[in-house]
Amino acid sequence: MEKTICPKKAGCSLFAEVDLLSALIRNIETFYCKRSFEKCARYKLYQEGKPVPPKLLPHDKECLQCEIKGCK
Repeated sequence: MEKTICPKKAGCSLFAEVDLLSALIRNIETFYCKRSFEKCARYKLYQEGKPVPPKLLPHDKECLQCEIKGCK
């Protein structure tokens, strides 16, 4: 089965703006970005033209322990 990568992955702020554990990043990329991006809460908001909260994780929960890069 050919894998389809999320068309929004390259510009997804979750990877650029939020500090996540490397294991969490791998799990997100493997399940959501490379296999099931249609299930990603972030992707759904992109598709609806709505703003995507920086700390929103793909399973529609906010990362409470994430730190936004550049914020103090």
